[in-house]
Amino acid sequence: MKKNVLLIIILFNSAMAGAQDFHVMVEDSLGEGVPSEEIALGGYIVNLTANELNILITRVTNDIPAGWTTSLCLDVCAAPWINEVSGSIPPNDSLEFSIHFFPDDVPATGQVRLDFNIPRDTVVVSQIFRAKTLATDVTDRDATSAASFQLLGNYPNPFNESTIIKFRNTGEMVSAELTVYSLTGKLVLREKMNSVVGGEHMVRLNGDGLPSGTYLYRLRLDAADSKTTTDYGKFMFLK
Repeated sequence: MKKNVLLIIILFNSAMAGAQDFHVMVEDSLGEGVPSEEIALGGYIVNLTANELNILITRVTNDIPAGWTTSLCLDVCAAPWINEVSGSIPPNDSLEFSIHFFPDDVPATGQVRLDFNIPRDTVVVSQIFRAKTLATDVTDRDATSAASFQLLGNYPNPFNESTIIKFRNTGEMVSAELTVYSLTGKLVLREKMNSVVGGEHMVRLNGDGLPSGTYLYRLRLDAADSKTTTDYGKFMFLK
């Protein structure tokens, strides 16, 4: 009896260890767009170990209208009929992935399920991604709102004291929020900005109190018409 209990405990711990080797940070799992225009969704796969990690992404379901196609991207984009892509993630680093929907000219909805795992490992992380195309009179307003915002990145990168994140607002006055996350998903900074007028803006980020490593940041702009646009970036802090 004791041997059986010990075996169960060992198997359970092994599964938990595999689950902690990587973390999937999803930026966008739901997207809307105009018929016939590409919709890209995705995020980052974070290596939580001190060793290089091989990751496998499998498109398990491809529930899309007959006139649509989708494509998996990890470093490079695969052909629509390729259901598996793989790549290597350096220790304590991340790798960007995306699933691209290519709709036809008729408003519709499609979804894809992706599975993430280490090859030959039984631990699997699953995520559903949904894309929806809307009638032109609705999406034209969304497209105008999205086009009024551009994240220009940060410089210097990597940095050891401070870095400047730049963005451009070419539309009406908005409010903005900058959030910074560690690769494990921990929130390390949140800064809100009110009354952001049109033009180019800069946010200085100091590395005081941060441990060395790679971080993800998100910039979100909220317009008066309740339209929200979001973009993401990544930087490395070195003490």
